[in-house]
Parts: sequence; structure tokens; C-alpha cells
Amino acid sequence: MINRAITRIYDEALRPHGIRIAQLNTMVVVMESGGITPNELSQRMHMDASTVSRNVERMCSNGWLELVCLDDA
Repeated sequence: MINRAITRIYDEALRPHGIRIAQLNTMVVVMESGGITPNELSQRMHMDASTVSRNVERMCSNGWLELVCLDDA
């Protein structure tokens, strides 16, 4: 319950910037890792793979993240 309240506070503060706290946390993990697979990202963030996939898709369409093939990395 407290976690949801804190998430709401952060989401409200970030709303003018068009981002949510979960997306910001995702970007931090990706930046700190220097690149990460979606599976590793879901494990590191303790989130379902489908949730991470959905968030990453949105973030890519906003231009915040870019998916690259491991062969291209």
C-alpha cells in the first residue's frame, strides 16, 4: 500500500515530463548496465517479462530507448 502511494507521488511529479516512475527506473537500469536484454531487465527489475516488454515498446516509440539486435551491438 505504501509502495503504491509513493509510486503515485512520483508519477504525479513526473507527469509534466511525460514519463512515469517505472519508465524512469527502466532507463536507469538500462543506462547503468550499458545495454541489457529484455529478459535480464525483467529479472533485475523483478517485473514480469510482459510488463517489461510493454514498457520498453512504449519507451521505444517515444524515442527514449532503442532495441538493437545482439549481432549489431
